[in-house]
Amino acid sequence: MTHLQMNSKGKKIIAYAVAVSAFLLLTVVMSALLFGFYEQLKADREYDVSIHYHNLINEVQDFTHENTSLLSGFSAFIQLNEDFTDDQINMYLHYLLKDHLEDIKNVGIFKDTTAMWVYPIEGNEAIIGINLAEIPEQEDDVIRVKENLETLFTGPVNLVQGGVGFIIRMPLVKSGDYWGMVSIVLKAEQAFAFIDSFSQINQVDYFVTHADHPDKVIYGDQKILTMEPLKFRTVDSLGGWDVYSVPKGGWKDQRGLFFLAFLFVMLIGVIISRKTYTGIMNYNRMLTSKIELEQKFIKDRFTGIYTREYFNQRVFEEFSQALRHQYPISLVYFDLDHFKNVNDTYGHATGDKVLLNVVACVNELIRGEDVFSRWGGDEFILLLPHTALIEAERVAERIRQGIEQIEISQTSGVSASIGCSQWVEHEYLESWFLRTDRALYVSKNSGKNKVSISDHLTEKNILVKVNWDNAWNCNHPVIDQEHKMLLDRFNTIIESALGKNTFTETLHSVDAFLHEIEQHFTSEISILNAVGYPNVKEHMAIHDLLLQKVKSIYEKALQGNISPVELFTFISGVILEGHLKNEDVKYFEFVKPQNRD
Repeated sequence: MTHLQMNSKGKKIIAYAVAVSAFLLLTVVMSALLFGFYEQLKADREYDVSIHYHNLINEVQDFTHENTSLLSGFSAFIQLNEDFTDDQINMYLHYLLKDHLEDIKNVGIFKDTTAMWVYPIEGNEAIIGINLAEIPEQEDDVIRVKENLETLFTGPVNLVQGGVGFIIRMPLVKSGDYWGMVSIVLKAEQAFAFIDSFSQINQVDYFVTHADHPDKVIYGDQKILTMEPLKFRTVDSLGGWDVYSVPKGGWKDQRGLFFLAFLFVMLIGVIISRKTYTGIMNYNRMLTSKIELEQKFIKDRFTGIYTREYFNQRVFEEFSQALRHQYPISLVYFDLDHFKNVNDTYGHATGDKVLLNVVACVNELIRGEDVFSRWGGDEFILLLPHTALIEAERVAERIRQGIEQIEISQTSGVSASIGCSQWVEHEYLESWFLRTDRALYVSKNSGKNKVSISDHLTEKNILVKVNWDNAWNCNHPVIDQEHKMLLDRFNTIIESALGKNTFTETLHSVDAFLHEIEQHFTSEISILNAVGYPNVKEHMAIHDLLLQKVKSIYEKALQGNISPVELFTFISGVILEGHLKNEDVKYFEFVKPQNRD
């Protein structure tokens, strides 16, 4: 064998060794990448199942809160009325529940723990006179409501009158002492039908048990436990359940696909190297998409500033900090003048250039702690912590001047109309934003390219949470209790509106509240007559005038002629707080205990 032959053979061995080494390295790398990709797919499937679970729980919580609000209204009616007839309760509940009877089996009143009254009576006769504290399945829950004075959601429960239901119980307190309770029984079959529908639409199977009693099945097929389900636990306010969840039919086994891909790598090394690059790029794109999906609620994709969604989250955090540390916060809201004309005349590319220049200009003028967000289109909003109105107005003016100086070729220039305001302690966001929006429109309607303010020191329509002031106690137990209950009821209505993210949905519940105010006025006049208050006729006339005004404003709100915030501000400032401070205090001396005796 010649040297040349040996050299050629050696090169072949080296080439073979390099090829094998490269192939083995490629196989190891690709195997690791494929395994990571497989794990990511598994994590994504688990993430989807988790998202569907949280969506389901949000739906259930909304439904439970809605029925708890109904029960709260009924509870207030019972506590405000010492005596009531079946016809009165039937009429009240018919109005209150007319849109909800498909989900509700019955509503009951319990003296102590014994059922005294139920609506509707048909099909529920068996519960009348039953002491639920003597029913083993319901005893613990009933005693808990009685002793802890807490609202409790339980179920499913086997009902005395037959069938199965979920029960919301709420204590009744009269004169400061436990009197009894009211309850709503929700039809279990309706709840299960909703879960069935949700499961079918989202292709997810559920199995639900009691957290404290895993052997008590609430819903679903126990075979889900053999499918490696994800396990979640609901909050106590939803009964404390363990929820097991899997994709419909169970997890898809991807191991076979992974094994085939591995064989493909081993058999075609060169092609696999190219496929590896493509796979990595696809994998990176998938990760980028996931990151963008997570970030889209924080940063606006085009301008790079914060989004409207992030602003709405951050502003409530700022409310909490401002209250805790007692510093002012202000809002600057602006949009660009004639921006549509820029797009129509010079094209959207020029319009985009305008937006980016405006954002760059404002970023140069604000602090790191300020929250600058794109509200939509050419509208922007700026949250200024540690900033009073006078300084916010200066910031707004600097922004106006800065935008006015922006030069964009081919355009006649840029300007902005700006509104700004300072937050009032406990003011609702809807109210604050509405005031700022109105200030902006003052700038718009008075020539544009201006800064206008909403001065909280003179503004009338500021909706704040009204907290009870002990100076409002007149020391008459009935009047004080009714005043406190009306105040709590009003705050509940407002908070319900905010929970639904709109005041408009809550307008119709105001009608029942106005009826409660009217009942209180009647009760108050009766008491004032009994104690001999000399100005009772004048006080009654003030009541009549207030009712006329609030009903007129309510009708305007229903028709959309005024904002719900203006209605709620009138109720809060004029009827509740204003009437207490200015008129009710005049009879306090006449209803004191020593004068009543």
